[in-house]
Amino acid sequence: MPDAAFFSRFGLYVRPLFMDPAACHALRDEAGRVAQEAAPVSSGLIDDIYSVDEDTRRTKLCAVSDASRAQVRELFMAVMPEVAAHYGQPLTDCQRIQFLRYTVGDFFVPHHDARQGPAVAEMASSRKVAAVLFLNGFDPDLSQGGFQGGALTFYDLMDGSAEEKIGLPLEAEEGLLVTFPADHYHGVAPVTAGERFTAVTWFT
Repeated sequence: MPDAAFFSRFGLYVRPLFMDPAACHALRDEAGRVAQEAAPVSSGLIDDIYSVDEDTRRTKLCAVSDASRAQVRELFMAVMPEVAAHYGQPLTDCQRIQFLRYTVGDFFVPHHDARQGPAVAEMASSRKVAAVLFLNGFDPDLSQGGFQGGALTFYDLMDGSAEEKIGLPLEAEEGLLVTFPADHYHGVAPVTAGERFTAVTWFT
């Protein structure tokens, strides 16, 4: 499975060890024990409707503390100028961070995070760059608190129709930051063992 350096060749901004292991461990421990709810899917339309659709997205939103949310937001905002320069895209803020827990069988079908058009909600149309911080990583023997399966998979990094392509899965590492244009076609493969923890936002 390709590592993060491989994806940087396709123009993605990636940062290994963006968050140190101790902080990752503390956040995923918190995310694993706080209140959780099924993550909904947005309609993306002006009269935006959020609903749980486990045929499309099966994962849990974790209600971490305000302090933990602020800690991660500070990191995202600090790197935002580099991300903006990398993509040649003016960025001014990031949306509310989602702390996600994927257990065995959880997934997110291939999708676009951003859409454009007169009927599209501002929440979706304002997203310019997606950012995923891995709080744990691929773990071949599950000895390091990681997971198997659950690959962040990209479908449109090469020429041609995204929907017709075989996806390119990324091998996650603890503390890795992966960013990509929010209109890229991507998904999360089903987790096959362990639990996958991430913090996700969108720069606007």
